[in-house]
Amino acid sequence: MKQIITQHGWCLNSNMWFNLKNKFKEENYYWQDNERGYFKGKFKDSKWKENNSDPNLKIILSHSLGTQLINRNVLKNASHAILINSFFNFLPKSNRRNLIKRTLQKMEKKIQTKEVKTLIREFITRAIYPHSLEKNFRELLRLNYEDINSNLLLDDLKKLYTETKNNNYFSRDCKILIIQSKNDLILEDDSIKELIKILNIKQNKNPKIIQLEDQGHIVVGNSIFNIIKNWLA
Repeated sequence: MKQIITQHGWCLNSNMWFNLKNKFKEENYYWQDNERGYFKGKFKDSKWKENNSDPNLKIILSHSLGTQLINRNVLKNASHAILINSFFNFLPKSNRRNLIKRTLQKMEKKIQTKEVKTLIREFITRAIYPHSLEKNFRELLRLNYEDINSNLLLDDLKKLYTETKNNNYFSRDCKILIIQSKNDLILEDDSIKELIKILNIKQNKNPKIIQLEDQGHIVVGNSIFNIIKNWLA
């Protein structure tokens, strides 16, 4: 059985996987989306289906903060993990650390007011740069204030301040693909370099690193499908 469990990142929902989901379902993958519940969608925490058929692939597909949001037992039992613009520690150790902390603090204040709608628009527009918004993201910009779970957005934003001490997310045999966008305006290069450094130590096999020149924090288009498919082959 070929299974995929996804986890979107902060201020997004599972609609971000819409195009990729259809592609993999055509390839007979059993696909489950986790849903954080920031917006209209209810919280969903997927589990692996027990199956001993060959091939027995259990694949995590995670974006950004998503790796911190998935159930640790699900991560530990994954055979493969695809980490898109992900991190263990969001705040870099570089001299930009304090600037980024101040930006997060300003975002906190907006979340607690009706400016949260403006914040969502600003974040998604910046995250998807250099591309324009795809249809499955535009609906997030049309949400009513009542549709937004501001408390959860705030709680999860605060996770970005936390320094992760326990980095034993995956089994040592889990094969890992890291996809890094070179035009990412959200995640600092130092933060993803730290992730790579830690996984090079933790895993039995070093992660495969793929850098995308024409993508931002949110990866759009179908090129990522071919990248993942070729890596799994």
